Formats: sequence, C-alpha cells, structure tokens
Amino acid sequence: MMMLMMVALGFLIVGTTAVSSADLCDILIDSYAYFCPGHGGAECCVQATQRKTELEAANDLVEGMKKIILELATKLQELRSNPSECEPTTKTRTCADSSFSYGAKCFTILDLKSSYHMTYSQAVTLCADDGSQVAEVHDKIQQIALLDYLRSQLPPGTTMAAFWVGPEYISSRSTLLYRSGKETHSSQFMWYSTFYPSGSNKLLSLDVRLDESGNEGLWNTGQTTKLNAVLCERDI
Repeated sequence: MMMLMMVALGFLIVGTTAVSSADLCDILIDSYAYFCPGHGGAECCVQATQRKTELEAANDLVEGMKKIILELATKLQELRSNPSECEPTTKTRTCADSSFSYGAKCFTILDLKSSYHMTYSQAVTLCADDGSQVAEVHDKIQQIALLDYLRSQLPPGTTMAAFWVGPEYISSRSTLLYRSGKETHSSQFMWYSTFYPSGSNKLLSLDVRLDESGNEGLWNTGQTTKLNAVLCERDI
C-alpha cells in the first residue's frame, strides 16, 4: 500500500510540474529503494544513496552539537552558582617580606650567620632546596641595590658579611660568565678593592659593611672558602 501511495505521489508530481530526474531523486530520497529501479536508473540510486547518507551524517552532527551546547550551558550555570570554581588553582608567586624584589627576580638570603660557615657547594644546595639558584649580579646599578638590601638584613651586632653570588669570573678574558652564556667585562662592577679580581679563582663573594665606610663589593675566591650566607634568586 505504501509503495502504491508513493508511486501515485510521484506520478502526480511529474504530471503537474516540470520535475527533472534529479529533483525526483531529491523528493523521493526516503523511498529510493522503490523508485530508483524504474525512475532514473542506477545513477539515480547512487545519487539518492549518497544524499541520504550525507543527510543522516549532518543530522548526527547537529544532534552531537546540541548535546555539547547543552553540556556547556549546564556547566556555565554551575560556575555561575559556584563562582569560587572559576578561581585559578595556582596563585602568582610574590616575594616574601624578608626578600627583595628587583626587576623580575626575587632575592632571598639563606642561612645568614655571624660565622664563616658555608661553602659554595652548600650554598648551591640551599638555593636549590628553596626552589631558586645562586643570585647573579648583572650590573653596577643592580649591585648597589643588592648591597643596600644585604646591609638592611644584617643581624644586630654584625658589622659586615660575605655572601655567595654568581656568576663566575673568567680570568683569561677578565669577564663574568653567566648561566645564560652571556659575558660582561669585570670593569663594569664594584670590587672589594683594587686588588680584585685576583688570580684564576672563579667563584664570587659579595661583601657588605654596615656603615659603608670600609671596602665592600665583589671578590673572587675558591671552592674551599667559607662565607656567612648565600644570596639566592628566583623568577617572580
């Protein structure tokens, strides 16, 4: 019965309107199994099959998008109801009250004592355990700022202290070599005295005095030297 009704509909359309074979395939796409053999041949069957497949795929895509939109709308409503869930899980790192911020770095003194107790290898370990690195002095302006900070942190009764810092001194070129590979001539810095830099020792100490009346600045030394503390740095 359904087949007869569809055939009658097909003939009615063809009889009253100028309908091409391609249009007929579109109109009868859901019943191409009935009509293609007698109206349009094999090519019509192929076209109708492809068109039906495309429409079904498009319908599946639309239904999938509806589902995604519904899920997003539900999640948005949940976030509006609980705004705390929108807050980032990690907060921006800042310098502690006892630390010093300069540029994009945070500088911190670790294990400052009145005695000379810390080797360079111990200094490196302390900074690493703190999530930082031995601080590098990059220019004279920064060096002066660091000296002022170190001076402000000297314990009561302490008039001077020596801090492990970087980078390394390269005697063959009279330069300071940084972790980044950059080099700066040693003349661009304040040294403890005119006797420094001296020899081939690579490691650096930054000495500070409470009253600024004596010698202070950088001096190069070796692995076995012990200093009062280490100055560490990390990115803010």
